Amino acid sequence: MSTPPYGSGGPSGDLPEDDWFRPAPPQGREQIYRESQYGNSAPPPQYGAYDDYGQGGYDQSGYGDQGGYAQQPYAGQGGYEDHTTFDASAVGGQGYDQGYDQQGYDQYGYGDQTYADPAYGAQGYDDQPYAAQQNGYDDFQHGDPAVTMLDGGPIHVDNPPGVDVDDDKGGKGGKRGKKPKEGWKRFIPSWKIVAAVCGVGLVASIGLFAVGYVSTPTPDLTEDANLDSTKQRTSVYWAGKKGKEKVMFNMAANREDVKLDVVPLHVRQAVMAAEQRSFETDPGISIKGMSRAVFRTVTGGSVEGGSTITQQLARNRLNTLSTDRSITRKVKEIFTALKLEGKYSKDEIMENYLNTIPFGRNSSGIQAASKAYFWKPVNKLSIAEGAVLAAMIQQPGYFCGYPTDGDENAPCYKALQDRWNYVLNGMVGEGWLSQAERDKMKFPRSKKTSAPKGDNQQTYIIDRVLAELAMIPDFNETEVTTTGGYKIYTSLDPKLMDYAEEAVKKYGPDAEISKKAQKTIRSGLAVVDPKDGAIVAFYGGNPERGLPNAALVDRPQIGSSFKPYVLATALREGYNVKSLIEGRSPLCLDATTGDVIAGARNEAACNGAPNGYWMRAPHGLGQAITLVKATEQSINSSFVRLGLKVGLDKVIETSKDFGIPTEGMDAKIASLPLGVSNIPAMYQAAGYAAFANGGTAVTPHIISKITHNVDGKEVEVKLPWNKTGKQVLTEDQAAQATEAMKAVVVSGTGKEARLANGQPAAGKTGTTDGGAATWFAGYTPQYAAAATVYHQKSKSMETYFPSTSYAYGGHYPARIWKAFMDKALAGEGIVQFTTPTYTGEMKKWDTQKPKPTKTEKCGFMEQITNQCEGDGHQGDNPQNLPGCNIGQLPPACNPDKPPAGTEDNPPDWFCMTHNDYPTCGHNDDNGDGDPNGQPDNDGDGVPADQDPNDYDPNVPNHQNNNQGYRSSP
Repeated sequence: MSTPPYGSGGPSGDLPEDDWFRPAPPQGREQIYRESQYGNSAPPPQYGAYDDYGQGGYDQSGYGDQGGYAQQPYAGQGGYEDHTTFDASAVGGQGYDQGYDQQGYDQYGYGDQTYADPAYGAQGYDDQPYAAQQNGYDDFQHGDPAVTMLDGGPIHVDNPPGVDVDDDKGGKGGKRGKKPKEGWKRFIPSWKIVAAVCGVGLVASIGLFAVGYVSTPTPDLTEDANLDSTKQRTSVYWAGKKGKEKVMFNMAANREDVKLDVVPLHVRQAVMAAEQRSFETDPGISIKGMSRAVFRTVTGGSVEGGSTITQQLARNRLNTLSTDRSITRKVKEIFTALKLEGKYSKDEIMENYLNTIPFGRNSSGIQAASKAYFWKPVNKLSIAEGAVLAAMIQQPGYFCGYPTDGDENAPCYKALQDRWNYVLNGMVGEGWLSQAERDKMKFPRSKKTSAPKGDNQQTYIIDRVLAELAMIPDFNETEVTTTGGYKIYTSLDPKLMDYAEEAVKKYGPDAEISKKAQKTIRSGLAVVDPKDGAIVAFYGGNPERGLPNAALVDRPQIGSSFKPYVLATALREGYNVKSLIEGRSPLCLDATTGDVIAGARNEAACNGAPNGYWMRAPHGLGQAITLVKATEQSINSSFVRLGLKVGLDKVIETSKDFGIPTEGMDAKIASLPLGVSNIPAMYQAAGYAAFANGGTAVTPHIISKITHNVDGKEVEVKLPWNKTGKQVLTEDQAAQATEAMKAVVVSGTGKEARLANGQPAAGKTGTTDGGAATWFAGYTPQYAAAATVYHQKSKSMETYFPSTSYAYGGHYPARIWKAFMDKALAGEGIVQFTTPTYTGEMKKWDTQKPKPTKTEKCGFMEQITNQCEGDGHQGDNPQNLPGCNIGQLPPACNPDKPPAGTEDNPPDWFCMTHNDYPTCGHNDDNGDGDPNGQPDNDGDGVPADQDPNDYDPNVPNHQNNNQGYRSSP
């Protein structure tokens, strides 16, 4: 299963309890990793082939050779102790300190090659003056042959020549006297005392080790196994009344045991390269690994655990070990590992380990992991794929085998690739893989989901649950599927989930397109509660197809369904929806100021103008239309101009405040208001929820509550999204935006979304170039939802559908949205939206043409509608008989029929008062009855260039030029 953009925090792993050497340093949750011989919390960049573990690092082969801290027993040539310990032979065969510092503090030690080289002075306690061999503490002649070195300092003896300096009685053969120690040297015990203490300590340690080993019972991997039936399960619940929620499923480990000979050798070797390269020779524990872990921990390096494969098996398999974080538990784990090695063969240990260890995606064991990540049995895994699973062992809750949300730089994806490289390079180092084979390998992406059988949403639900668990601060999400004991309550309503699936399957394109087309055409629906953003239902497609969740994960381009955020930006800037903006196109806009460039009447001229941006979409709603009208008819030129006027940087900021992912949005791109970004449907549903709830932003989520059984008590986990969101609009601003989006459903591009029960609805269509992605996002007071139909490879869908006109947001997406809402709201009372008061300035970015004066010559429409007075034109049709040609009178004409010869295409002046005539309004998108004539401004039958009347959204349509009226069905 995938693990979300969670683009910056990941899971904490499941083994921080093994950092028993010292508390783990403060770090991000993504840096807590599984304990293995090679470390459990080294950050991802150290997993590479030649990082701190590679050539020149701490260890190249087995963590302790070729230049590391321990090439030859505990710290090879140049280390703290070369080939000897404190004494090379007896008490000073070449010195008390030759071994201690052969190339250390003083090239040959503090005391040259003196202090008891055989028989107290063969090379001179008094043999050579003042550190004779030039390596003493002071390398110069003092002139006194009776002065020499001892433990790094000279001893001056004043006895006369010929007398033994240490003879108390002044005669030869007596004991050699020593000058009493002074200062701090008095507190340094003699080497004999040190040796005695160390000897006693060593004997005691051996004794304790023996007692511990003998007292540890030999475990049985079958009888003492921590079986799933004895574990606490984590249950996931449907939404329901408190205390009566039904279990959706249990998140127990998914395991399928296999014999070792079924697992390819290269997979086993990859696991050893990842977790313990010396597995076949180590006795169950790794002294080198533990020593290195202790050293790096106490010296301030990254915390390491030092656990071998056998120790990991003991910890994960047996119920004889506790899970507390203590040295006692760690010591018991070591003894248990030694006992296992004494009872079982290496093959038996490896087989049990591979069938036990968790790999992520709710899979435990190599067989289940192989099927979850690559959809194939383990014996079919390639070397590269086997290395992916081996790498996954270290951080199964964090690594992702497929880039999250398609992001190639997703941290969890890059970290797994680093670890994969480390595994393969380790195989080369051990001679299990040739360098030539290694050089040819490319990282194999896993499948996007674990694809369970059946067309259900369980895999998608698990994916989303795990993604949300990873978003919770200071929460170890791997415990959910390991130690268990959690109850996860979701907001998903099973009845609404059924409605969502039915709406997509029945009213989406699948019912009308070929099976081949269904492989690339995706449909999804996400529904949230506007109050808090809780996802109450979704349908993301069939998981068996191996494609990302079309409702919660996949990111089609959103097109014009982005325009409400541009409208919201204008509202936040203090303007209201009565403001006027350019409503015509094609035209040329300045891509920086948004001004109309006069004189650039075609695309070539526009491209030649400074900052020219050609708006090619044909719209003809007039030189100045309201923001309501621009939204209703989705006028591109209006929103590009509006976005440039209010500031595209502010549009991006508003989108972010609404919870819309803004990665990739660029304030320098003039077409930003047209929806050039790619966004999952659930974020659109949550974004529109802010319009529905009065202006409060919400976070989309499935998990509504988590409790954990701790010592018999239910402890609730704090969820970051269970809090009041940011107020992004005032209540009146949200109501104004709703008024504009209601017009979309009533009379605009989203008429197919009109609800059957009379419930008011608001929303916005979205269609990208060529119909590659189509949307309808909308809301009622009860639900906010986003439906999308798109081509998986962002290609035009026009050739796939029965009609090219279906490849737009007002068709399939609107039908899906309506089908769900009709079912979900059936039987519920009608709830009205808040009525706006239109606060804010009515800004006139553009103005309408002035009303003609009485002295001006009237145009054709003014003449026939008697808008001219006293200008000599009133008598052209004195009886105003719309069915007659000008100048004709009854009975020469029939006022209820169009003029002869125009029956199939009546003139607009006839259709203005005869909109029920069969051929009036055919193929008419403007409402003026003439498909080829001058477009109507507001649906009142008057061409835009001749309509002097302003539009007022506060008055009924019959007082307002029939605004919104359309003669076509």
